[in-house]
Amino acid sequence: HSWWPEKQSLVLCLRSSSDMSLLSKLRLVTVDVTGTLLAYKGRLGDYYCMAAKAAGKPCPDYDRMHEGFKLAYTEMARKYPCFGFAAKMPTIEWWRICVKDSFVKAGYDYDDETFDKVFKRIYSAFGSSAPYSVFPDAQPFMRGLREKGITVGIVSNAEYRYKEVILPALGLNQV
Repeated sequence: HSWWPEKQSLVLCLRSSSDMSLLSKLRLVTVDVTGTLLAYKGRLGDYYCMAAKAAGKPCPDYDRMHEGFKLAYTEMARKYPCFGFAAKMPTIEWWRICVKDSFVKAGYDYDDETFDKVFKRIYSAFGSSAPYSVFPDAQPFMRGLREKGITVGIVSNAEYRYKEVILPALGLNQV
């Protein structure tokens, strides 16, 4: 979203007649999801803290969790790209390893029973609309394009829950 001119739409950016003729030839616009249509609410630590406390553990340090997650996610994405798709790894297993490694790299190594409780809460939260907020211009932008007969494609390298759960819950699948 940061690369988009603030408070301007595509139509406002195209002012000259040659720009408008270019717009009339436009048939398809693709947009990414995270950072373009929606953003995360709060900090990663909010969700990891909530999960740990629900399992009877103290809230982990936010900065350590953030760093641990960055390391774990980068490592998992390198070893098993596309959330384990090529390795035929179930997405939930990919996330289980990533979240476990996030805690371990941050200095928190829970027993299996505790980690299962923590993981279920985190996985469930990020599979719902709760941690996301839709940018105020996302729906009007996509609706405006569709009203002009332009097909809008939503593209993401995120896992299947965006398409099947999150986008519909946020009203972004039928704008």
